[in-house]
Amino acid sequence: MQVPVRLALGNVFRSPLRSALTFSATVVAFLLYAILNGIVSGLDGALDQLGDTRLRVLNRTGPLEPLPIAYGARLSSVENVRKVTHATLFGGYYHVVALDDPARAASVAAAIDQLFGNSSHETRTISEKQWVTSQVRQIEDLRLFVELVVGAVFFSLLFLTGTMMIQSTKARVPEFGILKSLGFHHGAISMMVLAESSITCVGGALLGLAIGALSFPTVFEFIGAAVLPLPAVVYASALAFSLGLSVLISVWPIVHLRRVPITRAIGGR
Repeated sequence: MQVPVRLALGNVFRSPLRSALTFSATVVAFLLYAILNGIVSGLDGALDQLGDTRLRVLNRTGPLEPLPIAYGARLSSVENVRKVTHATLFGGYYHVVALDDPARAASVAAAIDQLFGNSSHETRTISEKQWVTSQVRQIEDLRLFVELVVGAVFFSLLFLTGTMMIQSTKARVPEFGILKSLGFHHGAISMMVLAESSITCVGGALLGLAIGALSFPTVFEFIGAAVLPLPAVVYASALAFSLGLSVLISVWPIVHLRRVPITRAIGGR
């Protein structure tokens, strides 16, 4: 087992420029994957943490329009309301209403809106989760964009790494023929091919994820959002992708080397 792996390592450094370019492309691909999917997964995780135990009372004309601060006292008189507070968002006031029974959120929201009906500042009350969901409907568009970009990147990466493995295998057919004549079984040769592809794919994925994890908080700071760590699901899915990619680009070389007789392989045919 150790000999095929060492031979694979030696072949990786046989063509430094080709290996460096392929490895760099792999790192960039997984860096993009980490950042783009991390943003979507982070927003989904933040949304999942919200519940229906809090309501947001907004101005009916829009979330940026203010509400009178005196509304706070009147909101406290609504049945099932436990606590009332307020905050400012881009110059507009909205009031975060805490409930005793989340099951009655709809009735409480209707009671609040009825309380200020036909006033100069009518309200529209929804749960906090509904409010955030309405503000981040663009996430679905972002998710589609991420899927398209990641799909294009990985298709290009599959073509690049697959071509590299095919060219590398064809150039070394005589070497594999000699290994067969020395007693190396098909399994050992297959492991050598798989180890070579894994060095590029899995190694590039690990480095790309490491860079992504370091730069991910900076992305949230840049857009002015709360800093979130790179979700664990991104690590797991990226590593799964890298392993799958390693196996996929190794299929043709392994099958080809199994079919080539030793005499033809040594002759380079």
